[in-house]
Amino acid sequence: MHLTGSVLWEAKIAEPLTFLYGVGLDVGIVTGQLKRTEAYLDPASNAWKKCPGVVLGSPYCQPPSTFGARTDPYDKKGEQYNVIDKGIPPVMAFPMLPHLALRYTPIDELSLRLDAAYGIVQFWFGVVAAYAPK
Repeated sequence: MHLTGSVLWEAKIAEPLTFLYGVGLDVGIVTGQLKRTEAYLDPASNAWKKCPGVVLGSPYCQPPSTFGARTDPYDKKGEQYNVIDKGIPPVMAFPMLPHLALRYTPIDELSLRLDAAYGIVQFWFGVVAAYAPK
Protein backbone atom coordinates (compact mmCIF):
# COMPACT_ATOMS: atom_id res chain seq x y z
CA MET A 1 0.00 0.00 0.00
CA HIS A 2 1.19 3.50 -0.73
CA LEU A 3 0.28 6.88 0.74
CA THR A 4 1.59 10.29 -0.26
CA GLY A 5 0.94 13.65 1.38
CA SER A 6 2.29 17.14 0.77
CA VAL A 7 2.23 20.62 2.25
CA LEU A 8 2.24 23.24 -0.51
CA TRP A 9 2.46 27.03 -0.57
CA GLU A 10 1.46 29.13 -3.55
CA ALA A 11 2.79 32.09 -5.48
CA LYS A 12 0.58 33.77 -8.11
CA ILE A 13 2.23 34.09 -11.51
CA ALA A 14 -0.70 35.61 -13.39
CA GLU A 15 -4.45 35.60 -12.77
CA PRO A 16 -5.26 32.03 -13.84
CA LEU A 17 -1.75 30.59 -13.19
CA THR A 18 -0.24 29.70 -9.80
CA PHE A 19 3.10 28.14 -8.87
CA LEU A 20 3.00 25.76 -5.88
CA TYR A 21 6.03 24.61 -3.89
CA GLY A 22 6.53 22.57 -0.77
CA VAL A 23 7.51 19.26 0.77
CA GLY A 24 5.89 15.87 1.00
CA LEU A 25 6.16 12.47 2.59
CA ASP A 26 5.81 9.21 0.72
CA VAL A 27 4.94 6.18 2.92
CA GLY A 28 4.84 2.59 1.70
CA ILE A 29 3.54 -0.43 3.62
CA VAL A 30 4.52 -3.92 2.50
CA THR A 31 1.52 -6.22 2.85
CA GLY A 32 2.99 -9.46 1.50
CA GLN A 33 6.28 -11.28 1.17
CA LEU A 34 9.08 -10.89 -1.35
CA LYS A 35 10.16 -14.25 -2.71
CA ARG A 36 13.51 -14.34 -4.47
CA THR A 37 14.42 -16.88 -7.11
CA GLU A 38 16.81 -17.05 -10.00
CA ALA A 39 15.67 -16.56 -13.60
CA TYR A 40 17.02 -17.22 -17.08
CA LEU A 41 16.49 -15.56 -20.44
CA ASP A 42 14.52 -17.90 -22.69
CA PRO A 43 15.92 -17.42 -26.20
CA ALA A 44 12.73 -18.72 -27.86
CA SER A 45 10.41 -16.10 -26.31
CA ASN A 46 13.07 -13.52 -25.34
CA ALA A 47 11.41 -13.40 -21.88
CA TRP A 48 12.73 -14.06 -18.39
CA LYS A 49 11.51 -17.32 -16.85
CA LYS A 50 11.86 -18.85 -13.38
CA CYS A 51 14.73 -21.31 -12.97
CA PRO A 52 13.44 -24.79 -12.14
CA GLY A 53 16.52 -25.20 -9.93
CA VAL A 54 20.21 -25.61 -10.64
CA VAL A 55 20.88 -26.17 -14.35
CA LEU A 56 24.46 -27.28 -15.00
CA GLY A 57 26.08 -25.28 -17.77
CA SER A 58 23.55 -22.45 -17.54
CA PRO A 59 24.98 -18.95 -17.02
CA TYR A 60 21.90 -18.03 -14.94
CA CYS A 61 20.71 -21.05 -12.89
CA GLN A 62 23.93 -21.61 -10.97
CA PRO A 63 24.46 -23.77 -7.88
CA PRO A 64 24.40 -21.98 -4.50
CA SER A 65 27.68 -20.71 -3.08
CA THR A 66 26.83 -22.36 0.27
CA PHE A 67 28.31 -25.86 -0.05
CA GLY A 68 25.74 -28.65 0.10
CA ALA A 69 22.72 -26.32 0.30
CA ARG A 70 19.80 -26.24 -2.14
CA THR A 71 19.77 -22.43 -2.01
CA ASP A 72 21.66 -19.54 -0.49
CA PRO A 73 19.90 -17.69 2.36
CA TYR A 74 18.23 -14.34 1.69
CA ASP A 75 20.94 -12.36 3.50
CA LYS A 76 23.92 -13.88 1.64
CA LYS A 77 25.23 -13.10 -1.81
CA GLY A 78 24.69 -16.03 -4.13
CA GLU A 79 21.91 -17.98 -5.81
CA GLN A 80 18.44 -17.95 -4.21
CA TYR A 81 15.71 -20.39 -5.18
CA ASN A 82 12.24 -19.65 -3.68
CA VAL A 83 13.67 -17.82 -0.67
CA ILE A 84 11.53 -15.36 1.30
CA ASP A 85 13.51 -12.14 1.79
CA LYS A 86 13.19 -11.08 5.42
CA GLY A 87 15.32 -7.96 4.93
CA ILE A 88 12.48 -5.83 3.56
CA PRO A 89 11.16 -3.40 6.20
CA PRO A 90 7.36 -3.47 6.64
CA VAL A 91 7.11 0.34 6.48
CA MET A 92 9.24 2.73 4.44
CA ALA A 93 9.05 6.53 4.40
CA PHE A 94 10.79 8.85 1.96
CA PRO A 95 10.68 12.65 1.99
CA MET A 96 9.72 14.38 -1.23
CA LEU A 97 11.86 17.46 -1.48
CA PRO A 98 10.96 19.55 -3.39
CA HIS A 99 7.35 19.10 -4.46
CA LEU A 100 6.59 21.56 -7.26
CA ALA A 101 3.33 22.17 -9.10
CA LEU A 102 1.77 24.49 -11.63
CA ARG A 103 -1.98 25.15 -11.25
CA TYR A 104 -4.19 26.64 -13.95
CA THR A 105 -7.65 27.89 -12.89
CA PRO A 106 -9.53 29.16 -15.96
CA ILE A 107 -12.80 29.49 -13.98
CA ASP A 108 -13.55 29.33 -10.25
CA GLU A 109 -15.11 25.86 -10.54
CA LEU A 110 -12.23 24.21 -12.47
CA SER A 111 -8.59 23.69 -11.52
CA LEU A 112 -5.91 21.81 -13.49
CA ARG A 113 -2.53 21.01 -11.95
CA LEU A 114 0.79 19.47 -13.02
CA ASP A 115 2.90 18.07 -10.15
CA ALA A 116 6.51 16.89 -9.90
CA ALA A 117 8.55 15.81 -6.89
CA TYR A 118 11.85 14.17 -6.06
CA GLY A 119 11.31 11.34 -3.57
CA ILE A 120 14.91 10.24 -2.82
CA VAL A 121 14.51 6.87 -4.62
CA GLN A 122 12.14 8.03 -7.35
CA PHE A 123 10.84 10.91 -9.38
CA TRP A 124 7.12 11.52 -8.95
CA PHE A 125 4.85 13.11 -11.58
CA GLY A 126 1.12 13.73 -11.43
CA VAL A 127 -1.82 15.43 -13.11
CA VAL A 128 -4.81 16.68 -11.12
CA ALA A 129 -8.17 17.91 -12.41
CA ALA A 130 -10.67 19.26 -9.89
CA TYR A 131 -14.20 20.45 -10.60
CA ALA A 132 -16.44 21.91 -7.86
CA PRO A 133 -19.79 23.21 -9.12
CA LYS A 134 -21.38 26.07 -7.20
